[in-house]
Amino acid sequence: MIVSQGRFCRVATVYFEEEPVPVDVDIVHYIQRSSPVPGSVHSVFCTIVLNLGRDPDALLANMHRNTRNEIRHGIRKGLRHFAWSNNPAILEHACDFYDRFASLKGLPPAGRRYLRLLLEAGQLDLSVVRDGERELVWHAYYRTPERVLNLISASLFMAHADATERALIGIANRYHTWMDMLMYKQAGIAIFDQGGWYDGTTDQEKLRINNFKERFGGTIVRNFDCHRAITLKGALMLQVRGLMGRLGIDRWKVQLLLRRALPRRRRRHVESLPAAPSAAANDQPRAEPREKYQDQAVEGLLLEPVLDAQAKRESAQSGERQRH
Repeated sequence: MIVSQGRFCRVATVYFEEEPVPVDVDIVHYIQRSSPVPGSVHSVFCTIVLNLGRDPDALLANMHRNTRNEIRHGIRKGLRHFAWSNNPAILEHACDFYDRFASLKGLPPAGRRYLRLLLEAGQLDLSVVRDGERELVWHAYYRTPERVLNLISASLFMAHADATERALIGIANRYHTWMDMLMYKQAGIAIFDQGGWYDGTTDQEKLRINNFKERFGGTIVRNFDCHRAITLKGALMLQVRGLMGRLGIDRWKVQLLLRRALPRRRRRHVESLPAAPSAAANDQPRAEPREKYQDQAVEGLLLEPVLDAQAKRESAQSGERQRH
């Protein structure tokens, strides 16, 4: 359970089926509950989950062929994947990168205060894919022993007009997700949650994101985000939030205006970002050792043989179809 103090009320946040413990808060926020919490204000939240209990061959076989090809392309290009658990300096650097991404997309900046709380609770993972020393994509995850939830995925795709650079970032995005999946599989985590799926039909950008996620396979599931008031102040805040929704007021824009209008908190001082470990040109790309539970590099799963075997099977199946 994560307890955070907002500008107006105190909130306890629990994920999945976790039950909150008694604590002095105004609101309990239940994220991705399997069913609505009695007495709560709730909304439907859809997402895509993948079963990491399957072997890598089965995971790959369930992906779209183009996604597998781009993963192979990322390996051939020598992209490198690094990951950290609960590292304050890495978090600040990743948030800086995300804020540049958010500015390009017209999104709110990273919720640093909440991410720091996840870090302090020992439940925040960060990963990056680099081309040499260039950072292409950052991911952030909330982690439990059974499930990981993607919180942030950021790349500077829109900052580049060059088609080759955009194609490289697209490759890096797919390679990154695959490497994260293998990293968590190796750690014994069963469920990989892609962090949302748009169930509408009109927002073309969200539909494109759906397409990206769907091509990794997995199952679309229907969860619920629930808010339950504990105090009178909490109930009032939920009523205000509901009224804003009915009036079509974007609460993220309101929060952004409040951030600009109210005095800023002083930013934490953090250490400089650790340099990526150097590697010889012929070395397998290796994941940064994870502080909590990952003792070996993700690439120890021998990705190239797995992918090569998959490609050979596809070629054989294609030849068989042509003969018939």
